[in-house]
Amino acid sequence: MEKKFLKIIKAVLIVAALGLVLWLANLNFPRSGQIVIQAQLGKDSRAITRLGPDVRLKLENGRPAVLENPVYFDLRALPWFIRARVYLVYQEDGRQLEGLGGQTGPGWQYEVKKPMAQADLQDGFKQAIFDFDLTKLYSQKNVKRFLIATSQAPGGELKIKELKIILSR
Repeated sequence: MEKKFLKIIKAVLIVAALGLVLWLANLNFPRSGQIVIQAQLGKDSRAITRLGPDVRLKLENGRPAVLENPVYFDLRALPWFIRARVYLVYQEDGRQLEGLGGQTGPGWQYEVKKPMAQADLQDGFKQAIFDFDLTKLYSQKNVKRFLIATSQAPGGELKIKELKIILSR
């Protein structure tokens, strides 16, 4: 009786371990070929760091407002993701969005792009969409750095409501 019980426990543990492996593989190798990453503005997450440096930002109701140009964030992406589509929802309040840039080399080597599409939203915010080839960006340990470039108008703000990135293979 005891041996039969141990065999059942062993089988359950093996099935649970296989299920865990399949679940973890599905997280990193999605069947759709895409992963959607939503930034937690004002906080670091495993995939997207918070915007920084802090002296160029202020937090209002948990949302960052850009005070000085430029601000940065890092994207941690696994190497089999080769494209990133970045959705930025923002509101211009005296400071205008110039573009979003990906770091192409060490130091200050950034390629700042204009949005490939822009839309006005009903709540007074705007949405800008950017597309990046991750294979062309500089990477240190699967970390890619991006900057948000704004105009140099003193005293203005660029309020950021949402930052979402869709990674695809």
